[in-house]
Amino acid sequence: MAISTVIIGAMGGLLINGSQAYGRVDRYSELQENGRTGMEMIARDFKSSRQVVRISDREISIIGAEGASVIYRVSNGTLYRAVPGTSNPVCMQVEEFRVEEVFPDLLKVKLITENHGDRYILQTQVMRRSD
Repeated sequence: MAISTVIIGAMGGLLINGSQAYGRVDRYSELQENGRTGMEMIARDFKSSRQVVRISDREISIIGAEGASVIYRVSNGTLYRAVPGTSNPVCMQVEEFRVEEVFPDLLKVKLITENHGDRYILQTQVMRRSD
């Protein structure tokens, strides 16, 4: 009887630990997906852009391939992509967003997403395609 109680208790502990690990992996996967989606959109827009208009803290403004303004801005932990007439969320749970112009056609982009103490850091350099 005592042995079966110990075995059942151990199995219950394994089940609880497995469930908690699954939750952590699920949250971290969401952070990765959010960050990668945001970074991919920024890279795509910059590669095809005509010029960088302004880089400031938590914001970048460029002139897109069709001549329209494209702005990426962080507000209340969400990265938004704004074009004339609309602003759409691109990435949630943003802790940090920095853009640095290394050369006129080269940007260094850093995006950090965070949720419940889990952090996902993305950094890349993106080169604009020449005309």
